[in-house]
Amino acid sequence: MMRVSVRGLCEFTARRGNLDNRYTPAPSAEDGRVAHATVQQSRTGNYRAEYPLEGTIEGVALRGRADGYRATGEDQIPLLEEIKSHRGSLERLNSDRRQLHWAQLKVYGALLCLRDGHNEVDLNLCYVDIDSDREQSLKQRYGAEELIAYAKQLCRAYRDWHNSEQQHRNARDTALLNISFCYSEFRPGQRTLAEDAYKTVATASVAMIEAPTGLGKTLGVLYPHLNAMPRHNIDRLLLLSNRNTGKTLWREALQQLDPTNIRVLQLDARHNACDNPELACHGESCPLALGFFDRLPAAREAAANAYWLDTDGLANIAAEYGICRYYLGQEMARWSDVIIADVNHYFDQQALLYGLLQQEEWRVALCIDEAHNLIERARGMYSATIQEWPTTQYAKRAPSALKSALTGLNKAWRHIVKEQANDGVHFLSSPPATLVSAARKFASQAADFMVDHPGDGELQELMFSYLSLARLSEQFGDHSLAILSRAKPRGARTARGELALQNIDPSEHIRARWQACHSALLFSATLQPFEYYRDLLGIEEVVLRAIDSPFRRDQLELRVVSDIDTRYQYRRQSVHSIAQRIAWQYCRKPGNYLVYTPSFAYQQLLQEALEALPQTLPLVLQTPVMSEAARAEFIDGFRQQRGRIGLATLGGIFGEGIDLPGDELIGVTIISLGLPPFDDFHRRVEDYFSHRYGGANGYRYTYLFPAMRKVVQAAGRLLRSSSDQGLIELIDPRFEHDEIKTLLPAWWF
Repeated sequence: MMRVSVRGLCEFTARRGNLDNRYTPAPSAEDGRVAHATVQQSRTGNYRAEYPLEGTIEGVALRGRADGYRATGEDQIPLLEEIKSHRGSLERLNSDRRQLHWAQLKVYGALLCLRDGHNEVDLNLCYVDIDSDREQSLKQRYGAEELIAYAKQLCRAYRDWHNSEQQHRNARDTALLNISFCYSEFRPGQRTLAEDAYKTVATASVAMIEAPTGLGKTLGVLYPHLNAMPRHNIDRLLLLSNRNTGKTLWREALQQLDPTNIRVLQLDARHNACDNPELACHGESCPLALGFFDRLPAAREAAANAYWLDTDGLANIAAEYGICRYYLGQEMARWSDVIIADVNHYFDQQALLYGLLQQEEWRVALCIDEAHNLIERARGMYSATIQEWPTTQYAKRAPSALKSALTGLNKAWRHIVKEQANDGVHFLSSPPATLVSAARKFASQAADFMVDHPGDGELQELMFSYLSLARLSEQFGDHSLAILSRAKPRGARTARGELALQNIDPSEHIRARWQACHSALLFSATLQPFEYYRDLLGIEEVVLRAIDSPFRRDQLELRVVSDIDTRYQYRRQSVHSIAQRIAWQYCRKPGNYLVYTPSFAYQQLLQEALEALPQTLPLVLQTPVMSEAARAEFIDGFRQQRGRIGLATLGGIFGEGIDLPGDELIGVTIISLGLPPFDDFHRRVEDYFSHRYGGANGYRYTYLFPAMRKVVQAAGRLLRSSSDQGLIELIDPRFEHDEIKTLLPAWWF
């Protein structure tokens, strides 16, 4: 028996018309729950809230809960009610969306008539504005025959698709039961990794595995997960990456394994997948949005039969059917077996994949590569920064309909800036209530305005910024800091403000994401100390594993230079000695070297010192802002040439995720531990971690562990295969300390 929720049935079969993604601030899930409860509690008589209905139509078992039901006497007509919350003018809700709401209510009506034998039923579609609590009710009376015929039509369409999906699932599982590894044998340590990965799925666990570079981690994790999917009834395998390069690695590994009958989807960010970025995202502006849902069924079927839905695959199908490839990808996330995506698609506040998991009740297995980056990525997902100046400038030329809201924003900014007597950084106990209130009002009015006046990119950006500020304010707690920066730029008459809600501990935000999945495997070359990642990622029960390195001690020449002090107050004195060491090593053994500095300021000092030496050295530099082309040129130079000294920042874009095997890189120099600055911000972070995770962990979680992760990652650029050899030089006396040594790979010593 095929089963589906009433909502799922209608979203699949009843959507028609244009794609209309006008930027409107939708209520949060909590807002919606409160609005529903308020309306339900206002009803009188024999009204029943959250009324369960179920039944079988055309072989489809339907289930759901109508928001309200009023029973009647024997000769009277019953009423079913559906409550939908919104913000601002109801006009922003397009007619196609309203028809979808009616479809859901009509199916509930059919179920009620079939169960109780009613000839007629009253259906009430109630819209409630969560800002004003205003209700607008649309009530209609329907005959049972019409409702049942409508429900049958939807169920037949769903049944046909479901039957084809079940055939696909059977073929998929048969293929995965017989999948073979793409090589005749595993690399050293790779089999251990594969066994641990399989056990993670088999035992429905969350596991963190530290697996060193050169092990073949991606294949070692992917193969057992594919193998486990049919054996443990896994609906979806999510291959999540913290960097764009990670998606490429997942894709290449899948191509190597070459599984048959598997739908593979790559989800790309919207700005990378939009073919008409200059147009507003609705049918009146973009031709790819016009009639999107009318053409979607045929495009969806074509995509389902294509199996390989990477960037090019989606683009080709979308072009053939004349629809938006970004939203085709969003739709195919429902129907693909393996999904390659950025971590934000699962962990962000409005994450698509997490939402689908909850709605569809999937059994999901997660694989997260470069997992050491997830703490910083998650912090960013639950942080927001907004500046006063863009609002002030936009207000000067804003439409009259937005003047009052912008005036309120500017007054709120002036108030909170004037509250601080001096320029500088000020830590607030909570987000300023006046600004948050003004932000909500502006976001609502801006959304109303953009319904009829789309295409203002500046207004759209402002609206999203203030909407994010308002939402994060609702979730504000001791895991975040509210930071007001006040400064008076040269030539300005008054000081200007910037407000940041900076998350420092994402564990409370993402804890539920681990509990929702069937299993999760986080892996990286640097995941120790495990307790640091466990605590800040909110993982309550975790299996821990560190796999021995495949590299031998004789492949590495390790030098710890303890007679050059690189602490901040000694950096100007240290730079000349370091420059001489770099030049001596290069002359002794020419080749490609990477030198990692603690900051761009120190990099400039080092560059000047190197250029002042008698010999000319072939320097290439990382710069603070580099385009994708410039980054590629930097790396390609190492791959195509020999005899280069690259200066890069520790923890920067070239500190991890680059692969330079053999003689493409023969030496790495790391200058200083790269500790974060000992400023007021980090002292507050340290105080929080000391209180939350124990006194000694305040310093470790704030300074030491993040710094040493950068060191190990940078050093990991050197040895990439079993035949590689090279030099790692660590310059700082603190590298001799026992506590520091325990955070470096044991095989180095």
